[in-house]
Amino acid sequence: MWFKPKAVIAVGLAASLAFSGMGETVRADGSVDVSTVSIISKVDEYIEKGGEEAIASLTGIIEVAEEPALPVEEPVEEAVTEATETDAVKYAQFDGKAIAAVETELNIRTDQEQEAEIIGVLYRCGLCDVIEKGDEWTLVESGDCKGYVRTKYLRFGDDAAAWSIENGYSEVATIETDGLNVREQPDEESESLTVVYNGESYPVLEKGDKWTKVKLDDAQEGYVSTEYVTVGFKTSAAVPMEEILAARKAEEEKKAAEEAEKEKTEEKKTADAGKADAKDAAPTEKQEQKTEEATEAATEAATEAATEAATEAPAEEPQKTYAQPAGSAGQDIADYAAQFVGNPYRYGGTSLTDGADCSGFVMSVYAAFGYSLPRVACDQVNTGVEVDMSDLQPGDIIGYGGSYIGHVGIYIGGGQIVHAASSTQGIITQNYDYHTPTKAVRIVNN
Repeated sequence: MWFKPKAVIAVGLAASLAFSGMGETVRADGSVDVSTVSIISKVDEYIEKGGEEAIASLTGIIEVAEEPALPVEEPVEEAVTEATETDAVKYAQFDGKAIAAVETELNIRTDQEQEAEIIGVLYRCGLCDVIEKGDEWTLVESGDCKGYVRTKYLRFGDDAAAWSIENGYSEVATIETDGLNVREQPDEESESLTVVYNGESYPVLEKGDKWTKVKLDDAQEGYVSTEYVTVGFKTSAAVPMEEILAARKAEEEKKAAEEAEKEKTEEKKTADAGKADAKDAAPTEKQEQKTEEATEAATEAATEAATEAATEAPAEEPQKTYAQPAGSAGQDIADYAAQFVGNPYRYGGTSLTDGADCSGFVMSVYAAFGYSLPRVACDQVNTGVEVDMSDLQPGDIIGYGGSYIGHVGIYIGGGQIVHAASSTQGIITQNYDYHTPTKAVRIVNN
């Protein structure tokens, strides 16, 4: 701790007493009695007693300095930098987290070396929890993956938000209820411009406690009740390597099946050319009767066996089974996707059985047929060939959300889509125009 010299304190105290008019001691000739010794002794008392009590005992004692006191060098105080708005955590969504600031994907490895095993992948703008940040490698966790990624490819905290904005990934308001009005002004009595639905996302222009201003399309803006939206950046979780390898295997099998089908078609053409004039003989009446009898016998035997098995074995909850991806047409993709109706929605998920969000569902369905689609909705609708809504075919991807595509589904025909709708609805089928679709693209030519 730093203290002023006693003499300086004495001067200060004397001056204070003098100006406060506290009873000077005056000689018979009228001159002032100056007693330096007395006041210095009182300074010791001032320091010891702590101020007021000592000051009271100094009444009548005044020190007059014959020369100006030397200036006292004040201690140098450390500069204090006041916190600014940018110093605080502005985007709570990225507090303690990071995103993959890459063009396509970032590998997650088991150890801090380039040769370590890859256990998963973070796609562009993929979100992860930061467990331990290092100069070269950072331990992260995302989805079902926990491992190391190169630090230089990550953006942390508010820097993640800044990078997202710079690269076109602005904050969006995700609707959390069905049939939410978009108002012209932040007022319940204001005119409703349109209605938006659960799971859809729109770019945020202004955030407020009661109202959030969103961009519906290039020409229209409006306000939605903040109570019914979640504001944040659209991100994705890491995809385990098992899923990626399964998708690659499916792609290889698809190519092999296409080659086999091509060879089979060529063989059939050759065989048909040699039998152009051949005709199948009609079955005789006797043959038809024998076939019918055999069919009846087989049916009765199967029914009897099934009845006995049901009687002897206790009833068990049947496990849901799924058909493997087969074929290559858009209808095949639509049929495959539709069988997952009833399974859960999970934000950031990509599992067709355990939970996926809208873009994760679309990506995983197409991956089963060997197609590698981007992870987020706004990128998926920029893949393939754009088609008119009047020319929709099964397998087409439909995007919703105005200028920012925040939701996608797969058209299955009959005016319906299958999509991972929301956490309350899960994977469902619904009329494709339950909300005005923005864009449709075709990945597979039927």
